[in-house]
Amino acid sequence: MELVTFSQGMALIQITFNLHPTPERFKAWYLLLQDIGAKAFEEAVMHLCRTGQKIFDNENVAALIRKIVDEQHLSAEEAWGKVLKKVASEGSWGTPKWEDESIAMAVESLGGWQYICSVENKDLAMMRAHFYRTFEACQKRVGLAETSKMIEASAEVKSLISGIARKIKPNTTS
Repeated sequence: MELVTFSQGMALIQITFNLHPTPERFKAWYLLLQDIGAKAFEEAVMHLCRTGQKIFDNENVAALIRKIVDEQHLSAEEAWGKVLKKVASEGSWGTPKWEDESIAMAVESLGGWQYICSVENKDLAMMRAHFYRTFEACQKRVGLAETSKMIEASAEVKSLISGIARKIKPNTTS
């Protein structure tokens, strides 16, 4: 996740819960959360802000966000399970509809639906391993694209987010 995405999410959390983290805590939270995809981070921030849960300045916001991501994020294993269910129910003659764009992208990246359906049982473990890596990369790509669309959708939103992010931007020179 990019620093700008993190800063925007943290700005929303700071406003919602009236938090005042130190620059050091802000940097620590970023280091702890930078491996999370942009989409998963944004969803976790929105979930946290909508819950009405009380959060105080001394709480580990990074741990709260990580817990939400772990609970809500579709894992590569779950996505592979969805692919296998579609293989069993639709076979190569079908045209599956995917709820998650990342699954569709991963299936196409690995040769398409008919190719996945034609993989023999002896090669299924190798296909699964390739799918896991490809799916995770696709999730990151989708998350970045959705963040860009959200920010560019409204000049007012872009201006508001930029202003808030400038106010809370940590000192990165040290």
